[in-house]
Amino acid sequence: MAVTRRGSIVLVLVSLAIAAVTLLTLQSCTDGGTAAANGLVRVDIPNSEGKMETFFLEPALDNETRFKGLSDRTTIDDDGGMIFVFRNSAVRKFVMRDCPIPMDIVYIDTGGRVIAAHAMVPEEPRGENESDSDYENRLKRYSSRFATELVIELQAGTIERLGLEEGDVLKVHGLKDLQARAK
Repeated sequence: MAVTRRGSIVLVLVSLAIAAVTLLTLQSCTDGGTAAANGLVRVDIPNSEGKMETFFLEPALDNETRFKGLSDRTTIDDDGGMIFVFRNSAVRKFVMRDCPIPMDIVYIDTGGRVIAAHAMVPEEPRGENESDSDYENRLKRYSSRFATELVIELQAGTIERLGLEEGDVLKVHGLKDLQARAK
């Protein structure tokens, strides 16, 4: 009888734990939480049919991570990429530093509205005798044109595939939490 009772207690505790995790996950979806596993940020982006497609992006919340970005990556998942969150609003200019593959960049305001988008192409790699400043100076700059705190990098061709245009609105889940964590 004691084994059955102990087994029942364990079953109840496991059920409660599962219920709590499920509730927290559902809360993060409705309360603007990240709603993604492994620290990824869920972003819903409209396509040309007006339907939302879900992406799971790596957050870049500090200077070191923002500087590195997706450099040295050889692939980006179809529903992957990176979201850069800055503490201040400014005109942003991104470059393809040490990026061997093309990618798309989308600048959005804090309301999720697209303010600029570009298809970025890889640059010639840093020359053997090229200084850091010479390399940085020759890289093409892709500008937000307007002040922003939020930048998204996606797999190349995503902007075109979705039909994404300036003025379209994306949904960044857990934005307030990301902004609070940004350094």
